[in-house]
Amino acid sequence: MTLDLARRRRARPAVLTLTLLALTPTGCGEDAPDQCPPEIEAGLVDLNAHPDGDGWAFTGTTEGGADRAGSPCGGAGVSDVVHRFVAPAAGGYKFSTADSPARWNTVIHFRPRCDQPSARLNCNNDSAYPPFSEQTLALAADEPVYVFVDGVTPTDVGRYTLTVTPR
Repeated sequence: MTLDLARRRRARPAVLTLTLLALTPTGCGEDAPDQCPPEIEAGLVDLNAHPDGDGWAFTGTTEGGADRAGSPCGGAGVSDVVHRFVAPAAGGYKFSTADSPARWNTVIHFRPRCDQPSARLNCNNDSAYPPFSEQTLALAADEPVYVFVDGVTPTDVGRYTLTVTPR
């Protein structure tokens, strides 16, 4: 028995290997799934489901809606409508309310992810056609963008048409 204990003491120590995994919480990081908050998901408009000629168009109303987001261009405290657009191919896409029945001051603002309000791509209030808004974005193929149609002041609500045209 003494011999066996001596052999065990001279045996090499066991090697313990640890593998550490980096975990990303849901809703954070670029690779995490994009989860819209319930208040946005409930009224989210899929622009790709509304083809119109060479582009896409959706007519709706901001009247009676909720205020989901504001932007540096306006929209705080004003009801808005959120749209999701996924670029079918890489290129420029013009988003516009210029073909709108709206006679109120529209604002459009963009997010790359629905669940990250601080990540804004751009916004526009009064393009070349006041009181309408227009903005062109360069998007990669299959890149989603969330488009908020908003008003400048609480009285800027009503019917609108949002068009998307490849450039």
